[in-house]
Amino acid sequence: MYTVDISVSRADVVKEIKRGTSYIGTKRDGAVGYNIIRATDIDDTALDKFWKDARADITDAFHEYLVKEEDGDDIVFTIQLPDNWNPAFEATLAIDVRSYMINCMTSQWLTYSNSLDDAKRYALMADSDMTSMRAKIYFRLPVYRRERKNR
Repeated sequence: MYTVDISVSRADVVKEIKRGTSYIGTKRDGAVGYNIIRATDIDDTALDKFWKDARADITDAFHEYLVKEEDGDDIVFTIQLPDNWNPAFEATLAIDVRSYMINCMTSQWLTYSNSLDDAKRYALMADSDMTSMRAKIYFRLPVYRRERKNR
C-alpha cells in the first residue's frame, strides 16, 4: 500500500477566500460591492461552516482509502492507495484538494453574499477540482507479468 498525507492550512485557504472575494467585490460595484461581497474577519463563523462542508466532501471522495483525518489549524487527510497507484500524482492531488477547498468555500460565500453568477463559476471550478481528485485517486498503473526464464 502507498500512504499519502495531504495537508491543507485553514489560515491559507481563508486568506485566499478573503483576497478573492475582495477582488470580486471591487470589480463588481466599487466600494459598495467591496463592502457587500468581501469576506472579513467578522465572517469567520460562516467560513468555518463552509470549511466543514468542503472537508466533508473531500472525506466522502476519499472514503475508500481514508485511513485518518486530523483537523486543527491544518487538516491532514491520510489515505492508503494500492501499490499500483502512480505516486507522480501525489503533489497534484494535494494541489487539487487545496483548490477544491478554496473554490467550494468561495462559491458558498458568494451565494451567501448574493453574487450568484460568480458563485456558479466557482462551483464549476470546485466540481472540476473534485473530478480531477477522483481521477487521480482511481488511476492505476498497468501490471505486467515478468517472463520466466528457463532454468
